[in-house]
Parts: sequence; structure tokens; C-alpha cells
Amino acid sequence: MSRDRKEPEGNWQRIPERSEFVEPERAEQELRLLLTATREIGEAEDFDSALRLLLTSVCESTGWEYAEAWAPLPDGTALRCSPAWCQRGSGLEEFRAATETLTFSRGVGVPGRVWASKRPEWVKDISIEPTEVCPRAGIALKAGLKAALGVPILAGGEVLAVVVFFAREARAEDERHAAVVSAVGAQLGSVLRRKQIEQELRRREALLQQVIDESTNVIWVKSVEGRYQFINRRYEQLFHVSRERVKDKTDHDLFPKEIADEFRANDLRVIEAGAPMQFEERAPQDDGIHVYIANKFPIRDGSGFVYAVCGIATDITERKREEELLERRVRERTAELAKANEALRTEIVERSRVEEELKARVRQQAAVAELGQCALGLEDLDVLLGQACALVTRTLAVEYCKVLELLPGGSAFLLRAGAGWKDAVVGKTTVSAGSRSQGGYALLSGKPVTVEDLSTETRFTGSPLLRDHGVVSGVSVIIRGTRRPFGVLGAHTRRRRTFDEDDVHFLEAVAGVLSEAIERKRAEEEVKRGADWLRSIIETTQDAVVSIDRGGRIVLFNPAAERIFGYTRAEVEGRKVNLLMAEPYASEHDEYIRRYERTGEARAIGRIRTVQARRKNGEIFPVEVSVAEIKTDREVRYSAFIRDISEKVRLQERLIEQGRLAAVGITASKLAHEIGNPLNGMYMQVQAVEQRLVDERLRSAETIHEIRSKMHRLRSEITRLHGLLDEFSSLSRRERYSFRPTELRSLVAQVIDVDTEDYEARQIKIRQLVPSELPPIHADPERLKQVFVNLLKNAAEAMPHGGEITVQASRAGDEVVLEIKDTGVGIAPGIDIFEPFVTTKPKGTGLGLMIVRQIVLAHQGTIAYTSDVGKGTTFRLTLPLSRSERDTRQNPPEL
Repeated sequence: MSRDRKEPEGNWQRIPERSEFVEPERAEQELRLLLTATREIGEAEDFDSALRLLLTSVCESTGWEYAEAWAPLPDGTALRCSPAWCQRGSGLEEFRAATETLTFSRGVGVPGRVWASKRPEWVKDISIEPTEVCPRAGIALKAGLKAALGVPILAGGEVLAVVVFFAREARAEDERHAAVVSAVGAQLGSVLRRKQIEQELRRREALLQQVIDESTNVIWVKSVEGRYQFINRRYEQLFHVSRERVKDKTDHDLFPKEIADEFRANDLRVIEAGAPMQFEERAPQDDGIHVYIANKFPIRDGSGFVYAVCGIATDITERKREEELLERRVRERTAELAKANEALRTEIVERSRVEEELKARVRQQAAVAELGQCALGLEDLDVLLGQACALVTRTLAVEYCKVLELLPGGSAFLLRAGAGWKDAVVGKTTVSAGSRSQGGYALLSGKPVTVEDLSTETRFTGSPLLRDHGVVSGVSVIIRGTRRPFGVLGAHTRRRRTFDEDDVHFLEAVAGVLSEAIERKRAEEEVKRGADWLRSIIETTQDAVVSIDRGGRIVLFNPAAERIFGYTRAEVEGRKVNLLMAEPYASEHDEYIRRYERTGEARAIGRIRTVQARRKNGEIFPVEVSVAEIKTDREVRYSAFIRDISEKVRLQERLIEQGRLAAVGITASKLAHEIGNPLNGMYMQVQAVEQRLVDERLRSAETIHEIRSKMHRLRSEITRLHGLLDEFSSLSRRERYSFRPTELRSLVAQVIDVDTEDYEARQIKIRQLVPSELPPIHADPERLKQVFVNLLKNAAEAMPHGGEITVQASRAGDEVVLEIKDTGVGIAPGIDIFEPFVTTKPKGTGLGLMIVRQIVLAHQGTIAYTSDVGKGTTFRLTLPLSRSERDTRQNPPEL
């Protein structure tokens, strides 16, 4: 019990027998201590309060003057000072303040050594102990403390806390006193454990309730009869109903019949399928009907029976409105593009007609052709307008040419002064549309206008720039773009003259060239916007989009395809699409294309097919494929829309497997009933025959030995059949499960500790690689122990000459992955060890692994194995995290 004394083997917490008590009063006092501490701790509100009451009771009953408690940190790396402490007398506050910030590792100080050994430790006099034994010796002596006693509080072999008691004078070691205090701690360990668990449950429940109430989603729980059991705060706010009022009501009590019927029908679909489903539902609110995406899933009891439905709904009303608005805009843009294309075709026809008419005007035809050639490769409209004005000035022998551009509002013109304009006005001047100006008249009439003397147009001469040029006569025509007026092209001269019809036709031809350039630029911009929109859809869709040319080479590979197949776009562009396919599709795909182009018979185009695909890592997985043929002016391409349905297929396979296990269970139940009674009768008859052989004392000892040998074999077979029936019965029984947060590391350690001696005898080494920081899983510990015992037993039996078993665990998303790997003989290919009566052991029943899989499926987990003959087998289990861990991961608290 002290550091200098070796403890005897066995239970060190033994309380002395009554015959050893020499002080009845002291024994009675210690009994009262245990009863009083048990009663007070049982009434404590939480774990820390219970520890405080325990310290106070022991100090008052045993004379210790100061007591403190140390509790392990959540990660198990050190002890921290607990808020629970007590003192008798004064002058110890400074010692307490210095202690509160300390931690102790295993084996360090009195708390650390008691934690590591799980045994009490008595220090007679702190002042004579070295610093490494008592790190706090200095501050303890300063506070007047000398003797110390450290005692572990145990529950199920686990140290819940270490309590340390101090006295102001040195105390000789009192084994009986230490044993009684230890016994009190041991007896109250389970009570304190319960307080600790209750405190943690209250904390987690409050956390879960806060997360649910702070969620912006609408959350509710309804019984299978459709009656509300719970709603969150968001539900109360939106639908103006309290939790107390909605309790046990149905949707028909809260909503119009049509909406309530839809809610109930969707709930029944989830109950019938026994799996999560997603629906789009409508619900009335203050501002009208809102649309929600409702994720509904069944809630099961410990036996897997569905007793309620939980729903989590997200308001998508605004998103739906935006989608409708986007669709409407797309339709409008498509209509505008069609109109633009029609206008472009019309303008082309018109241009041809104008060009035919200009053939008679050789001089003007050459000038317009020159301008048209320039416009074909020119994108800058200012430069083009400048060249047009220069051409008009040179061809018509006028001093001045200008372009007035109609502003977007249509209420005024803007004088353009582009690069390369000759005699252009530098600056910007606006003229009102409809004014008594050339531009105003031309816009109103839609025809060319000739003005003999601009000096009389007082409103037009509002621009001093034009007056300075002394322009006195001119002619103008309208420039159109996309059938709308773009502006006015005008020619002016200082001489008094009238522009003839040929001049007007020439200006119209120039305006036609400008109109075509404007039209082409606007059409190109519109087409570019449409292409950008289509590219955005392809880049953001969740389905893979893969396009190939006629040779089967990939030309388009969107981000969803990169995510599904694991290749980057750069890795696959230009390569054959066969690399994304599994056999036999990969080998036959080129022939598919050749046959279609030769015969025109469509077998895959326009249909949705389910085929096998291949990821970059070689994994084969199922996909749904829809193929379309896309023809353009220059080439033919084939595009495929691909959806990964791996999860869907896995869910279907799990449902089929559960149905098969149910059928096996029913068969097991009937088989156990049909042959159980005859086996009991046979066993009793064997016992009776053996008894008679003994009583009649047959003469021939050989005959007796032979009969007894046969009876022994018969009884062994009956016993084996009884064992087989027991395993059958376990398959057929509807087991009750008690799920709760479970520490996987301690569970694995408990199972391995039970058979440690057996492993050593078989020369088998066990490696445990289960991290301490692994979060709790949602499990029934006893059922899960049965799984681990079976798998470890199989691994050991697969290594008759010894070997190594590795138990390794890690977290993967919302699950924990556990692997049990041996170095045994392995499992031959072609054997399904999960089938009933299939075994690789000479004495196995072939039902153990079937029971293991039944338990794993009840935990909503999976089990699979890989094996290499002569090298070993690895079993891989996935188990879900506890609900609190999953909720914390999916809905992390806001910072």
C-alpha cells in the first residue's frame, strides 16, 4: 500500500473479517461512513457534487484535514484537478489555488501513481520524500501538510477519479484505515459512474436540443399512426403552434385536407420502405404556399422495428421561383435569338438586293465594296464609322460627314467622333429625337431627308460646333441594327445644292454596310451569351456529361465526370472512351458506333440503360447512361449523360439480403421445433441403456466396452446436434438490442483480455491499433462482443501453429471501420462463408458467421472479407457513430 511495500496478489481492497476487528466502535463508525456517503452521493445532482460529498464524509469521519479529487481528461492522457474538494480548518486556500491549474500524467505524483496502479498509496511524511515522488512537496509543506493518502475510485475496472487526503502531521501507515477508505471508494464507484453518465447524458441531451432548436430547417417526429411527437422551434415559428398543443395531433388537425393527405401518403411510403426518402411538399404560411424539400426517414427501436418517422424540411420557395424565372429568361433569350437570326437572314437578302441595284452605279459600287471588305474583319465600330465618313466625303465631294447615334432611351442622338474621321467634330453633342434637325426628321419619317439650308434650323444650330463649320446643306439616311434605328448618317456641304437620288442611294448603301456590321456584332454577342449559358449548365450539373467524336475519342468531360470517374479532363481528352467502360462494353463499343453509322439502327441512343463502368482506380460500378446524337454543320458527336447508381444498388442488395436472413430465421425456428424433442428423447434413452449395462453386469467385458463406445459416439452426435439447434434458435429469435454510445477501444480490450492466456498458449500475438480518440459508436456492447469473440476465435483457429492477429480501427465519415486480420491458412476461392452450414473448420456448424452478419446488419453496419490462401484473412466491419457524433459532424456549432 505504501511505495516501499509490495502488495500481495489478489484483491487488495479486502475488508478484514469481523474476527479481526478489535475496535467495534471504530467498525461501526466506518459502516456509518459507508451508509452516509452512499445516501448523500445518491442524492447528489451531478458527478462533481457527488465527489465533493464523498470527500466531505471521509474527512469528517476519519480526521483528514484536506481532500481533493483528480479526474482523467477526455483523451485519457493526464489527470486534471476536479472542482470537488474540502478542507477542515483554515489556511489551505493558497495550496488549493496553486493546485487547480496542475495536471498529472500516469506514474507522476501520488495521483498519477494511484491512477496507473489502480491501488491506494500512503505517504507517511511528505517532507522526507524526493521531489520526483511528490512534485507538490514544497507548496504542501508551506501549507503545513505532511501525510497523504491516495485512493482510486473504480467502476468496472476503470478509474473514474483519484481522491487524495492530507493531514497536518505525519501519519504512520494504517492498512486497515486505507482498506476501509478504498472499500468505500470501490462501493461508491458504480454510484459515481452513474452520476457521471447522467451528467454527460444531460449535457448531450441539452446540446442536441439546442442544435435542433437553432436549426433553420423545420424538424418534426410523428408516430407511425401519424400523430406528432415532437417539433422544433422553427416549426413553432412558421406554423404558429406550440409543442404542447401539437402533441398527439395529426396533419389533418393542422393543415387543409389536400395537403394533409399528401403528408400522410409520403409518411406511409417511408414506413413501408423502411428507408430514408426525399419529397417535394407544399405547406401554407402567412404569405402563401411555400415549397419544401422534405427528407424523411424511419426511426427504429432496439429490435429494428419502425415506430416513428422523422422529417427535416428546407424551404426552397425562393429557389423554385428563381428556377422558374431562369426558365422564362431562357425562353425569352431563345426567342430573341431566333428573331435575330431571322433578321440576319432578312438583312442578307436585302444586302443582295442593294448590291444588285448598285451594279448600275459603278463609282458608288466600288466605294461601298471597299467599305464592306473593311467591315468584315473590323470589330471597332468607331473606326468603321470613321472610314465610312471618309469614304462618303471623298465620293460625294462634300466637306463634312457625320454620324448621329441614337441613344438607348431613344430620346436623343449622340455625335460620334471616332478614330480616323476626317473633319470630324471632336467632342460629344446630343440632339433631341424628333427635333427640326436632319436626324430628328429622318427618325420620325423613316425615310431619307434633304435639307437645303441648315442655317435656318434654329433648334439644330443649338450646337455651336456645327455652326463653326458653316454647313448650309446636306442629306441624311437612317442606319439600322437588328431592324431598329441605330443612328443617322449625314453628308453636308458649304455650297448651296440639292442632293440627287443617286447620292441618297449611295448613302443608303453605305448605311447598309454599317447596318450589316452592327447586326453581325450584335448577333455574335447574343450567340456568345447563349454558348456561355449552355456551358454553365454542363459545368454545374451533378450528372457526368461525356461527349465523343465519331472515332470514339473524348472531346468533352465535365467536372461531374471528373468526380465520378476519378480522371481529370486533361487525362482523358483525346483518349478512347473505352477506358471508362467495363467488359464486355469496352471491347464492343467501337463496333456499336460502326454498326449505327452503317445501318442507322439505334440501340442505345434515346434510351436509358444500366451498364457497368470503370473508375480510374479500377473499381467497377453501375451507372445509368442516356446517349444522344448531336449533329452540327461540320461533324457528328455523341453525348452521354451518366449517373452513378452505386448507392442505389447497394441499398437494393441490402434489402434482398435482409429478406433472405428473415427466411433463414423462419426455417431455423421450424427446424429446431421439429427435431428438438426427438433429440431429447434419444439422449434420455442412451442414458438409460448405459445405466442398464452397469446394473446387469454382462459377462463379456468386450461387449460392454463396444456398446459403451457406440453409446458415447451417439451421445456426442446428439450433443453436437443440440449445439446446432441452439445456433439455429439464435438465428430465428427476434433479439432485443440495447443501443447506446459505446467506446470501441475498451470493448475490444475486454474481449481480448478474456482469452489472453489461450492466445499465449497457442503462440498467437495480438496487436491492438484502436486509437483512444476514436469517437463512440452506436451499438449494443454485449451483442458486439459476440461478434468480436466469434471473429477472433475463427482467426485463432486458422493459425494452428501460431501467428499474429491485428485489430485496427479508424474513422471514415459518419462510420468507424474495424479490421481483424490474421496470418492463417486463408479461405479458398469460391466459398461463401456467410452461407448456412458452410465452414472451413472440421468441427464447425457453419452458422457462426451468419449470426455475426445478422448482428452487424442490426447495427446498420456492413461486414466483408478478403483472403489470400496461405497468407491470411481480413474481416472488415463498418459501424455507425453515435447519434450525437453524427449530428455534431453534420451540424457543427456556429463559432
